[in-house]
Amino acid sequence: MTFERSAKGQVNRAYFYGVDITCYVEGEDQRDSGDDIYFWHLVFSTLRPDLSIKYLSRGRKPQLEALARQTISEDLDNIFVAMDADYSRFFDGRVFDDYRVFYTHGYCWENDIYAPGVDEQVYCDIARSPTIPANAREKQRKSWSELQGFMEKLMRADFFAFRCGGSVVEADKPGRFFSMCAEGFPTPRRSQALAAIAGFSSRKNDRIPVPCVAQPIDVWRNCKGKMLGLTLKKISGASAAKYAGAKQITEAHLRHICLSIFRANLLDPQQNRIAEHHVAQISRLPA
Repeated sequence: MTFERSAKGQVNRAYFYGVDITCYVEGEDQRDSGDDIYFWHLVFSTLRPDLSIKYLSRGRKPQLEALARQTISEDLDNIFVAMDADYSRFFDGRVFDDYRVFYTHGYCWENDIYAPGVDEQVYCDIARSPTIPANAREKQRKSWSELQGFMEKLMRADFFAFRCGGSVVEADKPGRFFSMCAEGFPTPRRSQALAAIAGFSSRKNDRIPVPCVAQPIDVWRNCKGKMLGLTLKKISGASAAKYAGAKQITEAHLRHICLSIFRANLLDPQQNRIAEHHVAQISRLPA
């Protein structure tokens, strides 16, 4: 059944599913499960548990933006559209300022749950320890610090490439820019990064970059999320192995830990800018 061809059809979709709201998210088209769906379900069920919502994935960002335009222009009050921020906030007119449209705080949902500040809690979970020892904490901080400059350069290059219609960092290949030292901590593969930047430069055909209103500065907020998740996994896993003899963590286990931390922050968002961002968005909804 096709509901999306008309305003009446969109409104009727929620009635068809027996819910208050239909929420469209990114992800493989026509699915009702997936990482994006679970993330946004966690946000809404934590902050507005009174709302019954049917989540449906609708492809990539352009499809979500088209649905956002339709929702606003036709004033569809039982439709939500939730999507990754990507680089939208750095371009004039690319963010929909409407209470029915929601964005991640960081580049994508991974940035919102894998922020470096969670690494100590991740260590404790992997190591089954109530606290993180001082030497492990210092090692993790040093690892993040050593990678920051390298990842900032990649982020800036990727942003420039995006403005020219391309990319430097492929979201589905987060590990290509890292090697692992003998202890398992990630180290930059600078030659691979330079090759990726040079490869884009040779392909861009002198396209004029799209004007932007600002440049990304915060690397952990604006880098590709899967790269951030891999970095957290490798740093926390290597640290727990070195100082607690723990086994390496799986991606699924890391995601579970970080989603639990994220939910706890949503419930108590003080001094957590990611949680505060989501609370502020949800607070615009009618009671």
